[in-house]
Amino acid sequence: MKKYKPVLGVLIATLLTVAVLPVRISEGQGNDPSNLVGSELVIWTMCFTTWCVTYFAQLQSKLQKWQKIALSLLLCAVISNIFYWTFNPFFEDYPTTPMRHYPLAFATLRLSIRGLLVGLVIVPIAFLFENERQSHLAELDAEKRRMKASEEQNRLLETVVSERTRTLENTLFSLRESESKLDNQVYLLSRLVASVTHDVGSPLTYVIIVANKINQLLETGRFNEASQFSKELHKTLISMSAFMNNLLEFTKTQVRSESILLTHIDLPALINEKVLLFEGIISQKNNRLLLDFENDLTTYTNYNLLAVVLHNLLDNAARYTQNGVISIKMKTIDGKYTLFIENSVLTIPETFVEDLDTRAASQWQKRPDQNENQGIGLILARNICTLLGINFSIGISEGLVTAQLTFNEMGKKVI
Repeated sequence: MKKYKPVLGVLIATLLTVAVLPVRISEGQGNDPSNLVGSELVIWTMCFTTWCVTYFAQLQSKLQKWQKIALSLLLCAVISNIFYWTFNPFFEDYPTTPMRHYPLAFATLRLSIRGLLVGLVIVPIAFLFENERQSHLAELDAEKRRMKASEEQNRLLETVVSERTRTLENTLFSLRESESKLDNQVYLLSRLVASVTHDVGSPLTYVIIVANKINQLLETGRFNEASQFSKELHKTLISMSAFMNNLLEFTKTQVRSESILLTHIDLPALINEKVLLFEGIISQKNNRLLLDFENDLTTYTNYNLLAVVLHNLLDNAARYTQNGVISIKMKTIDGKYTLFIENSVLTIPETFVEDLDTRAASQWQKRPDQNENQGIGLILARNICTLLGINFSIGISEGLVTAQLTFNEMGKKVI
């Protein structure tokens, strides 16, 4: 609205100037065209100036509305006098009775009345349009405030939605992580249960055989031989108890989601401990056991888990070897201890080891299959080696099965 006010002022000034033209012509002022045109220009300029002065009065924000109107009318009267006395020497707009022929007070009064009459036409129009402009500006301002408030509400809503979405994503992530951990624990524990059944089978069979042999020797009075077998039985049961304790400690760690405790392990002592468990089984199957490693080797790992790995590897070696050789040797390759457990075998299928080597690391998170029993010991050994950071591999070549463990941490035993 503001940019149209000068245009509107020009239009109103023109209309008022044209409106008085017929009256002036009827009074005979058309006889002097030069004076008529000049005085009409003066009247038009006066009307336009009145419009501008009225607009100026409206901008006086400290005044009340009635004061602005009074000021506008007063200025209209002043402008009428100024324009007449300024331009009248050149153009006479009262040719029949010029104002200069009247007393000054009377002439000023008539000129003021003329200004007020012009003001009564211009001032209401100007104020009407100004009110409309103010109303329009107020509506725009209110609309801007509503839009700003709406934008602020949208921003707050987006922030709330974003925060709740992020919270939901974190919750879902935690749930997926918990589910994954739970799946891992269920899978691992199912493997441990299966391993107990699998790995205790051979020593338990040997225990049954020895117990039966002791019973036979006692019945025949061969007490010395029975004593020897009794010692072997006692030694086997102690080793089996140690193995079960290792599995139990590892199970507790997994159930409680505790971190794996790593310590310096006397590797030869742990190997000898496991050899004692299977020594009777190895002899009973007419096998020879060869040991080739130093007695001052240590590695940094978890005792219980490594014990489970060695137990499974020795159990498989003893299980599938008959009238053969089982060897355990240690070498240093590229500055790392590498343990080799080898046994001659004729019955184990080569596809069994190939299948083990092709199982990816994701096997650790696989849900257990109740019918999947083949190779449980080797799979458990491989999974535990992954947890401990031990490189594990197994293969068959020319009737010889070789399991290889490469340790990343090594050191000399402190005496």
